[in-house]
Amino acid sequence: MTKIERPKLKLADDGRLLAQEGEQWTSVRLRPCFPWSRPGEFISLRDADEREVALVEKVSHLDTESCQALKKALEQTSFVFEIQRVVSIGRRFELRLWKVETAQGVRTFTTKLEDWPEQKQSGQIVIRDVAGDLYVIPKLEALDAASQDKLWAYLA
Repeated sequence: MTKIERPKLKLADDGRLLAQEGEQWTSVRLRPCFPWSRPGEFISLRDADEREVALVEKVSHLDTESCQALKKALEQTSFVFEIQRVVSIGRRFELRLWKVETAQGVRTFTTKLEDWPEQKQSGQIVIRDVAGDLYVIPKLEALDAASQDKLWAYLA
């Protein structure tokens, strides 16, 4: 299928964001692109296979119904994920690459090198990725030994 230039969007009853491709509606996920400092711009819409269906350069360029659907979906994309296991922590250029298992499944995310996990007085560890999502470890001791070993160097 070809990439949609100005997607027609709607929210399904179950909360999924759908993009119209010809006569067909495809469930899509939002992937903010650089620069993250401009949250209403450059949003990649991807299908279940991570194929880009459309790139929204500016939310305001969409028709009213699509604009409202995308704005509502954007509001719902900032989540708090509970980390159950740390699979890996790597580095690429100016970013730290994380692969973790959460209650919602395996997730990969990035943080800036200067952004360190924050350990709260309660013992909770909070990590904010470059997209603004939060990853939480309720108690370090609850992680398996291998996860603790991978994480210890990143805790102040």
